[in-house]
Amino acid sequence: MPLLIHIIFIVPLVFIAYYACRLRCFRNMMWKYPGFFSFGLMSHKGPSERLKNELKYTFTLIGKGSDKEAKSRTVKITGSDPAYKTTAAAALFSAVTILLERSKTPKGGVLMPECVFHDTDIVERLKSNGIHYEIVDSETSVDSTGKIVNS
Repeated sequence: MPLLIHIIFIVPLVFIAYYACRLRCFRNMMWKYPGFFSFGLMSHKGPSERLKNELKYTFTLIGKGSDKEAKSRTVKITGSDPAYKTTAAAALFSAVTILLERSKTPKGGVLMPECVFHDTDIVERLKSNGIHYEIVDSETSVDSTGKIVNS
């Protein structure tokens, strides 16, 4: 929340809506008129194509080794439309990578994604779909605002 006034107004409204949803009549009203109760942010139609195309995201991931002398690595991932396009692309290209590169994936039961996709080219497949990966620096950190700071 960028401003304190947002917190002052939005947090109580969320609590009111949460407890009001326990009443069947209020739930039915919210379902019939989502635009009214969300101040125009929600609708049964979903987001417009223009809004989905303009939506961008950035994740900054920091991986650190378990030893004191182990290196850390910061990766910045950017893309568009995380709810529709990116989710579908990640699921699709994960399945395609497993099917096409089965010989590179370890055999076993339940595996973590970093183990399954370690020596595969899933990153290149995702890059071709507009999901960009950038290794920022091997010795970086992120401040409380989410900005990358060199250490």
